[in-house]
Amino acid sequence: MIETEAIDPSGIAIDCPHCRRLLLTVCSHGPKNAFDRYLYTDDDTVPIELAPRQPIFGWDIEVRLGACPYCAGAYFGITARFIDGIPDDDVIDVFFRRNGDRGEENNFIGRRSEETWIVSRFETPVGPMLEHQFGPFAATFGGRLWPNGVADCGIGGPSDLARHFLLSQWDELRAMPKAVGRGTAN
Repeated sequence: MIETEAIDPSGIAIDCPHCRRLLLTVCSHGPKNAFDRYLYTDDDTVPIELAPRQPIFGWDIEVRLGACPYCAGAYFGITARFIDGIPDDDVIDVFFRRNGDRGEENNFIGRRSEETWIVSRFETPVGPMLEHQFGPFAATFGGRLWPNGVADCGIGGPSDLARHFLLSQWDELRAMPKAVGRGTAN
């Protein structure tokens, strides 16, 4: 079962999965778009298809790739966004594709068994959106990372690993925005 808890006022440290040096500290109200801006390389996004994609789905998933500025170790993170509603094109563009101001970001910790991750809440015109940021994970999958992004998204690559990771908790993740909308979670 997924539980949520507030982030300590001093923040939560996000370390490199290779050298364990501090990459970023996330606090309850920022930094805005922390994982996108500070951890992952632009344009290195891999969409993940769990089911046939239709615009009426209130979710979006991707893998983002990055490299540690200290040890140059490659890593990846999984981003899963969920809204309990039917997003229109504007909501998809601003909140899923990050093309515009998403407003205030409220961060908290998601926990399931021994796993922890950052969950960010945004208010959208169709209800609250939860953005789950899992990782960073060491990129030891043997996939090819080129200067311009991902060259191989096949079996055993980051997309495949992310798909299996998310499917193990899909129903719980998908139900969280409805619980948040009713005020039963952070």
